Amino acid sequence: MSDVSMPEGWAISKLSDAIAVDGVISDGDWVESKDQDPNGDVRLIQLADIGDGDFRNKSKRFMTPESADRLNCTYLEKGDVLIARMPDPLGRACLFPGVGQKAVTVVDVCLIRTGENSAFSNDFLKYWINTPDIRNLIEANASGTTRKRITRKKLEAFEYPLPPLAEQKEIALRLDDLLAQVDSIKTRLDGLPAILKRFRQSTLAAATSGKLTEEWREENSGNDSLREYIKDLEASRFEHWKKMRLVEFERKGKTPADDKWLARYKPVRVDEGLQGIPDVWEVERLDFIADVIDPNPKHRNPRYFDKGFHFISTAQFDGTDGFDLSKCRFVAKETIDEQGARCRFDKRSIAFSRKGTIGHTRILELDIPFALLDSLCVINCDAVISNKYLNYVLRGPLVAGQVVEKTKGVALKQVSVGGVRELLIPLPSVEEQTEIVRRVEELFAFADQVEQRVKEAQAHVNHLTQSILAKAFRGELTEQWRRENPDLITGENSAAALLQRIKTEREKLTPKKKPRKRRSP
Repeated sequence: MSDVSMPEGWAISKLSDAIAVDGVISDGDWVESKDQDPNGDVRLIQLADIGDGDFRNKSKRFMTPESADRLNCTYLEKGDVLIARMPDPLGRACLFPGVGQKAVTVVDVCLIRTGENSAFSNDFLKYWINTPDIRNLIEANASGTTRKRITRKKLEAFEYPLPPLAEQKEIALRLDDLLAQVDSIKTRLDGLPAILKRFRQSTLAAATSGKLTEEWREENSGNDSLREYIKDLEASRFEHWKKMRLVEFERKGKTPADDKWLARYKPVRVDEGLQGIPDVWEVERLDFIADVIDPNPKHRNPRYFDKGFHFISTAQFDGTDGFDLSKCRFVAKETIDEQGARCRFDKRSIAFSRKGTIGHTRILELDIPFALLDSLCVINCDAVISNKYLNYVLRGPLVAGQVVEKTKGVALKQVSVGGVRELLIPLPSVEEQTEIVRRVEELFAFADQVEQRVKEAQAHVNHLTQSILAKAFRGELTEQWRRENPDLITGENSAAALLQRIKTEREKLTPKKKPRKRRSP
């Protein structure tokens, strides 16, 4: 730090030279599990409590006063500077605000108590340690392979730019104000993703209840072909069933002698409706409009490999309606072939999560061979159904409410494949399905754009904090203040003068060595 260009009145000092004679620089206390007591009266402050400029008050560990005294622990005082000697991030610092009871801290937290006549004020020192320059210095001097850490001796020996005390107070006040504004902006930005999530949920609710296309239906009432559409659907489902049975006959090497087998087609239809949808819409069971298939009926986990064919679970569902395959497990070709023999996958297929995170869906628009975890079932909707519309319905509140009623299990919540087949699906005309999809995609695209801008703004705000601290570190925040207050930064008020007074006071308290007596010849 000696090569830092400093403003007038500033000095360079080691931390150990800048604190007062009654100050403390210490590692936390070595407190093992056997020394702790959940019913103790002494709070044990841990790394989780140390925020990046703020005290987070997260840990819940305690010990008795007897144990603390036996271990010769250092009790914390309000205003002590606490520095995390381990990440993340490494070297973050905050002030101890007090927790309403006696407290000590663990060994991985460095304690600095500046003392009565220190050259550093506590609040200012906290900001200084959190500046990019000091953080980079800490990172460069950290040791360790699995987890980096900084020693207390290195923290103590670092050279810090030291402004006069009056300027330290001015810098701290300005940082308090500026960073409070940044935190306020950050809080508002951090709340926007939740608002966007509710917006998407409201969009799905409006889409699947018919409210999103209410005016469209009024304008297109003369083009309502729902009755004909249902007839087309009935015919399509029968033809699909017939095709699948003929494939099964062929697989078994059989040929039907007559058409009597066609009488076995008995689709399950429903007479009941759904609350909250337009009267002109129809309602059908999911297994009438789609094939709902369990790709893993034996529910055996396959053997995993370092490479091979992707094994998809909800862990691969990313936040953009796509897939994140970066941490995917792999299976052998036999697993792919085994699932392929049971059910067909195509780019219209929908994966529906029925275990754990129930109700999550993805359209399987993947250009790679893959297999599915047993927590997912496959939904292949009929050719006359919009798979995108069905995907939105499966995510919407009408289906979510039914799923809750069908969910079983305590440790692992799940819905059976049979329960998924029984889900009631609202059906508008194919024209309205298309319009619903168009409007939902348009609104979701708008939400995606806003979300991207929020992420960019969050990154800018996070950088802004470091930028403000860097300006303070270089003295740029108080340039005008120094011009207006030269008496407060020069002469006896300069940092150099203050350091000299501390040095003199420390020398007075240091015992002088007695001179050796010469032996007579």
